[in-house]
Amino acid sequence: MPDFSQIQLIIFDWNGVLAKGKAPYIFPIEVLDGFSLKIDTKSDAVFCVGGTNWIAELKKLGVDVSNGETLDRISGRMFEYSKENGLIGLYDWVGEKIPQLAKNTTLAILSNNSQASLDHGLKNMRRHFDLVKGWENVPALKPSPEGILGICRELGIAPAKTLMVGDSEEDRLAAENAGVKVYIVKSGECPDFFK
Repeated sequence: MPDFSQIQLIIFDWNGVLAKGKAPYIFPIEVLDGFSLKIDTKSDAVFCVGGTNWIAELKKLGVDVSNGETLDRISGRMFEYSKENGLIGLYDWVGEKIPQLAKNTTLAILSNNSQASLDHGLKNMRRHFDLVKGWENVPALKPSPEGILGICRELGIAPAKTLMVGDSEEDRLAAENAGVKVYIVKSGECPDFFK
């Protein structure tokens, strides 16, 4: 369990930590209608976003991922599909524990999801987080440490006084490479430091 005596900032991952919707997601190929793909879309195909770096998965399918507008459109479609099918939402513990934690600690979210997905998913819980960063707002996706270091710089809090709470190897590597403490949970599990 982390030593909270020195922690001033806690950065949470999104999927699997605060919100249900842990990768891999499997989407019907229709989500990608209108985009040039390397696969035949006439069959009952699906595509799988098999890890937290969903942009790399789209690239494998032949989607031009260099265009932010394209990624925004696809991300929006993925979010709408997930919402319509009950695949996303905050875990039950978040509504009680996050407001309590926010009273004495600076909180942020760093996710490889889109900003639109984070904003839609957080709703009124957004006010408890000083920063919320999706893929569009960081120089490189996790496992790069750049997102964590950018949040620390923006909030003026040293990495040594920061804790990353995640649920994946990407989260662990990003935290270690940024020089912050890391706490890994199982998907959906309320972190022990809340109990």
